[in-house]
Amino acid sequence: MERITHAMRRERWKQIIQECNNSGALKKDWLKEHNINPKLFYRWQQKLRMEIGTELVLTQQNIQAPAQFEPLNPPALQDNLVCNSVIVRCGSVSIEVDENISDAFLLRLMRAASNV
Repeated sequence: MERITHAMRRERWKQIIQECNNSGALKKDWLKEHNINPKLFYRWQQKLRMEIGTELVLTQQNIQAPAQFEPLNPPALQDNLVCNSVIVRCGSVSIEVDENISDAFLLRLMRAASNV
């Protein structure tokens, strides 16, 4: 039951993100207009990017084992800000990305990693 619920939420957020990206409007304006919580939007966007990127690399390299995600203990920055990032490891390739990475740049990174 939990997997079905997650799959339904995943598809709904995928649709929301696509609509926002295709709208041509600034994300913050589009989210406000559609009464969507920006934190939830960006959390799901990051989650879907990581899933899609991992699937792309595994497909291109024909690897059966899933990529391993290693949580980081982010260093504290000035004014008590925290850096949120993740390391993706697939075979001999490790990529550390920040949560603010653009879709286009993440896709380019995943394509480059698949050629290593």
